[in-house]
Amino acid sequence: AGALQTALVHLKLAVRTQTAFYDRLSGVDIVEALRPEEVSAHAQTLFDQGSFTECLLNGNLGPEDASAISTELRKHLGNASLSKADLSALRQSVLSVPLGSTVYALDALDPAERNSAVVLYYEVGTTVGPRGIRDVACLELLELMVQQKAFDQLRTKEQLGYTVGLNSYRAWAAQAIVIYARSDLASADYLDERAEAFIQSHLTELNATSDEHFENDKQALLHSLAVRDADLDAQTSRMWQEFEMHECNFHRTAQVQDEVQSLTKADIVDMYRRTFVDAASRRKLSVWVRAPGEDGRETPRRKAGARPLAGVDHVLTPDRLHAWRADRDVLPNADDTLPCQA
Repeated sequence: AGALQTALVHLKLAVRTQTAFYDRLSGVDIVEALRPEEVSAHAQTLFDQGSFTECLLNGNLGPEDASAISTELRKHLGNASLSKADLSALRQSVLSVPLGSTVYALDALDPAERNSAVVLYYEVGTTVGPRGIRDVACLELLELMVQQKAFDQLRTKEQLGYTVGLNSYRAWAAQAIVIYARSDLASADYLDERAEAFIQSHLTELNATSDEHFENDKQALLHSLAVRDADLDAQTSRMWQEFEMHECNFHRTAQVQDEVQSLTKADIVDMYRRTFVDAASRRKLSVWVRAPGEDGRETPRRKAGARPLAGVDHVLTPDRLHAWRADRDVLPNADDTLPCQA
């Protein structure tokens, strides 16, 4: 995982309002030096200064049982609660990346790292608002229509690396598409270049999608959405995600199904243009993790004389991350700032 995991961590550092991070190598030194009394003291500090606990009870029990379990839990944890202001300050949100293309470039932590990696984050928008659920449905269908094409081009045909993929991203009301790649042959800037080349060229193929092919993809998504939770664990995980994201829309899947029914190819092409192509709306953040010595790799590389940062609007380095984050707007989140109720 190495370089790719580092890229994913730094993407979170860049776009999430609440971050806590240390690199893995530093973490090893910290854990090795920890004493049992330090862990106990830290736990006591947490409880003495107040805490916030979210508890989801799901299954064969009634409200009285849930209340009794909650009371017992609070008795053991202590009764000090965080104030509403403190609780609101803990609320996770996602920052909007600037218009255009931003590159956040850093070197791999491990001097023996052989892989370079990229995570390319294309902001789609937010699930909040009158178009929220429809945009969720549109993004899921867009992902289904493009995901395999991206893998075939970048992994199978161009053989950029063993780990290549495209996924949709939804967290704390934010939506995005993420392309990731890890390679011991290609440099980070080359991985970005080839992924971007696919994105720009694929619009023509997407436009040419036949009505029959589009309907088949739509039915495949509807079939996937119609699958019920396999067991209580799956249902609980789905419900907990709604709590964690502070949205608490427990009927989301059914609502997405309804929206998918009325989606057209024009809707998919419009989202693709807004997200990847149109300069007035495109917001891309590229996280590059460069392996030691990647500049000396002979293949695959750009043509001679090409500049790795050509066409990039903003260049970000780790020492400028804090100031960059301070200038970002927060994407609209769910209206409530306190825990939601089932």
